[in-house]
Amino acid sequence: MQKAQQKILLTGATGFIGLHLCEELYKQGQDVRAFVRKSSNTEQLSNVANNLHFLTGDLSDEDSLKEACENVDIVIHLAGIAHVNNVSQQQLRDINSIGAVRLFRVAVEAGVKRIIFLSSALAQAAEDDNATAYGRAKYEAELALRGLCAASATSYTILRPVNVYGLGMKGNIAKMIGWIKRGILPALPAVDTRFSLISVEDLARLIVLSINHPKAADKCFVVAEKEPYKLLEIEAEIYRNLQKKRPTRRSPRVLLYVAAATAGLLGRILAMFKVRTAISGINLRTYNNLVGDSVSNDDQVYSELEFEPQENFFKQLPLIVNRNL
Repeated sequence: MQKAQQKILLTGATGFIGLHLCEELYKQGQDVRAFVRKSSNTEQLSNVANNLHFLTGDLSDEDSLKEACENVDIVIHLAGIAHVNNVSQQQLRDINSIGAVRLFRVAVEAGVKRIIFLSSALAQAAEDDNATAYGRAKYEAELALRGLCAASATSYTILRPVNVYGLGMKGNIAKMIGWIKRGILPALPAVDTRFSLISVEDLARLIVLSINHPKAADKCFVVAEKEPYKLLEIEAEIYRNLQKKRPTRRSPRVLLYVAAATAGLLGRILAMFKVRTAISGINLRTYNNLVGDSVSNDDQVYSELEFEPQENFFKQLPLIVNRNL
């Protein structure tokens, strides 16, 4: 399926997913241009793949985007704001929607063959007008990409990954590991919450697979492992890998709700003074994520692209925990 030495423009190369994707592209012998901001730290990226070409620019700078897209075959767009604490909705939209659409338009005008856009499973809710600001921004960018490609010879592939895990991960599970390590997370209530997950390695393989796969053209795929994970099993394995005793008495839901609401209020007050603490990022959204299912799946990615995830969260957890110790 893979064609060697295509010219690929990659945004978000210095991020969690970008670093792993660069490593996978390097293994495949692809010619990669990493589009980075002036403030980006590229040292770790250089260690992953020593033949990367760096181009400096910004999603708000159309001239830098035009230069980056010149003579490019494939654009892979990962850049954006993924963790939205203390970020205004306007900032979120400026980068995740307006900036993304600006890149898509320039890429189409440059004659790029395919644009691969890493959206989010949260964009799905926007179709029912029930999304977060992050999900809405991603969905707006998806709609614009579809429209631009429909009127051109450029094809698109939209990937909507669920929560992504692996070395260097951020997000709720990484926070959970840190909170358990510090002893500030109460024992979770007796809930049946389930999460869909995907490893960063599997996601990187799928992105590379999508570059040339004919059935990936003009399609949108939800990306998740076939079976979800139970929250209480994740909690138990984190305690075991940290070699900490897991509380046997479950917290009432109301106690967790009050703790999350109080932490959220305190966090907002401290943020006004640019102070971050161990509880920064805990709020009612954290509570809702812990007690509500977050399950997404789409057999289409398995049947049409013949994609099979190879990793497992519990297999990787010892490495993730050790990296965070």
